[in-house]
Amino acid sequence: PVPLSGTESLATIHQGTNIAKAGSTPETVATTNIGIDNAQFAQISNTTPSTVINDSPTASTAQIRTSIQPVFITVDDLDLKGAEIRGSSNKLFTHFSYTWVDREDWIPYLGIGFDVEIGNTGHNDESDSSSCDNGISCALSKWAILVKGGVSFD
Repeated sequence: PVPLSGTESLATIHQGTNIAKAGSTPETVATTNIGIDNAQFAQISNTTPSTVINDSPTASTAQIRTSIQPVFITVDDLDLKGAEIRGSSNKLFTHFSYTWVDREDWIPYLGIGFDVEIGNTGHNDESDSSSCDNGISCALSKWAILVKGGVSFD
């Protein structure tokens, strides 16, 4: 095995840059790294150049490429401000419980509750910068019904 340092700085989460061109088979393109950064044919050694050949049956003579100067991701490449979100919500919670006390050795109890949380979803006006659609001010709304029961022993 020969380690390769092929990087694709223009690749997205959905697709890489190894896209087949007219006249080439998709297998050859994907296994030879034609869309990588600073592409150069991979060699085993600088002193005795020996090419790295892809050994798949569809591209048995296609030479693999590697990035001679790999392009690494830096903090400046990340959109940290775009990932920020703020929001606020209001929550109401209630719980009712009943305990049967007219028992001697064991005491059953039953409880039921409800909570609702109403989140700020901004306004529907697209010109408003606090709209939830643009991800600036957004909070989830949710609700729950709670049931609790059990037995305690005296």
